[in-house]
Amino acid sequence: MGLVAALAMCLHSTAIANERGYEDPKIEFEKYQLDNGLEVILHRDNKVPLVAVNIWYHVGSGDETPGKSGFAHLFEHMLFQGSK
Repeated sequence: MGLVAALAMCLHSTAIANERGYEDPKIEFEKYQLDNGLEVILHRDNKVPLVAVNIWYHVGSGDETPGKSGFAHLFEHMLFQGSK
């Protein structure tokens, strides 16, 4: 019952925010693709001397071939625990 109540409150809060005209902030960015296929999205903010880098890989269990599953999970463990 608690989960349903929490979900209802979230939906209600969102409805109120939309009703009052709140919008997501508009963030200017550059988007381009390198010759090797790497897609780059760049946003510059000079408010503080800080650099942040996010890397997303479009791979995982959803991209595995049927009958050959488990490789994404194996590689995940190898990345975080290393191999010997």
